[in-house]
Amino acid sequence: RRGERGDEMYVIIRGATEVWAGDRDRQRIRDLKRGDVFGEMGLVRQSERSADVVAASAVEVLAVDERFLRRIQRRYPRIASKVFLNLTRILSDRLERTTEQFVAAAAR
Repeated sequence: RRGERGDEMYVIIRGATEVWAGDRDRQRIRDLKRGDVFGEMGLVRQSERSADVVAASAVEVLAVDERFLRRIQRRYPRIASKVFLNLTRILSDRLERTTEQFVAAAAR
C-alpha cells in the first residue's frame, strides 16, 4: 500500500495486478503479470511505498527481502549475481521511463 514502509519486493508467480498512483486523481499507471516484480524500491531503500498494487485476478507472489537475498548470495553466488543484475536492469528501465515522462511533461 502507498505510504506504508516496505523492505521487500515481490515477484508475481501467478496472476495479474494493477499499479495505481496518486492521491485524489488516482491513475492506473501499469499492469503487471507473471514474472514481473514490484516493491523493489522498498527492498533497496526500506522506504515508503509510492503506489498501490491491486490484484486483478487471483495472485501468487514470492516475497524477497534483504535477508533472503543474503542467504542466496552465500549459498548460490552465481544465482545471486543474476538476481542483482536483473534488479539493476529493472531499476534502470524504470528510471529511464520516469525520465522520459518528465521530459514529455516539461515539453507541454
